[in-house]
Amino acid sequence: MKFLFFFALFFCAIAYLFYLLTRRSIKSVYAELEGTNKWLRKIRAVFKGIFQLIAY
Repeated sequence: MKFLFFFALFFCAIAYLFYLLTRRSIKSVYAELEGTNKWLRKIRAVFKGIFQLIAY
């Protein structure tokens, strides 16, 4: 059980650090996208924001 707890804690820490790294690029892409569907726009912004970080 200790291993599972520390594994979950480690995974949450990595996910939070990844969020901190990508939130600025995701917000800028979200502002550039046009569309009426809010959820589709958010999903596209996440993928394009991550791609921009990897590509550039």
